[in-house]
Amino acid sequence: MFTTRSLDHFVVYAQDLGLAAAAWRRLGFTVMPIMEHATIGTSNAVVQFARTYLELLGDLDHCRNERLQRNLRGCFPSFDGYYMTSFTSTHLEPDHAALKAAGIDIELPNGASRRVRLPAGGWIDTASRSMYAFNAERPRMSLFRSDHPRPEAIWIPDYQAHANSAIDVATVHYAARDVGQDVEFFAKMMDGAPAERGRDRVMFRTANGQSVEIHAVDAAGRRWPEFTGLQGDAPAHGIGLSIRVGSLAQARRVLGDGGVSHRAADRRIVVHPSHANGVFVEFVEENYQP
Repeated sequence: MFTTRSLDHFVVYAQDLGLAAAAWRRLGFTVMPIMEHATIGTSNAVVQFARTYLELLGDLDHCRNERLQRNLRGCFPSFDGYYMTSFTSTHLEPDHAALKAAGIDIELPNGASRRVRLPAGGWIDTASRSMYAFNAERPRMSLFRSDHPRPEAIWIPDYQAHANSAIDVATVHYAARDVGQDVEFFAKMMDGAPAERGRDRVMFRTANGQSVEIHAVDAAGRRWPEFTGLQGDAPAHGIGLSIRVGSLAQARRVLGDGGVSHRAADRRIVVHPSHANGVFVEFVEENYQP
């Protein structure tokens, strides 16, 4: 069973965007120059993959979307961490009508355009848009959809070449005190039912072969000792990314060169959240199946 919507991008909030970009570069990722959202006012630094991207988000004081600013301030009073996941959309307006009809509290599309510096010089505007579905009771389980009228401004081959041989995100991992609490919400935002549903884990699988997994807190701690519990008083939030790489050996060399401590286990390399703004990074083999 697959969802209609695929993973688009992943938002990690950082109190200091410059330090965050440097941290991800030490992990072997190519991090784009810091850019400003022309309409929203926040800034970001992006790590591009084959079909998705990681967004390091900062400059909250400049945010002009009041609900987004309130949400972020409440979620991250003094620390960094995983914030939201975006799913694909070819056009947000019909999505908005369908999600409203399904009972989702969804905002109107917001301009999320940013000016991108091209590797060979010059600039291009992304013209991207986002549409937020804030989860009032569990803010860090909020989700959104995005459309990109100019995909050539989002996925640029030179920015997709990473020293650690990263290819794309395989899985985004959440932890929750109650793994079933937001399943219906995720199903509506992803357009599809879970592929697996159990007491300790719920897993959604996309048509692109990627997945979203919601783990019970204890189960997540057993699988990743690096995860030591939910942040603050949050009942649930994103905790990590599994990222496919062309070579685990190459990823490990880069981590060593960067002085980044890590754990190797069963065709995986796991980096502690302290090295990645509160998010564990799990490098997995290219043919890894979540």
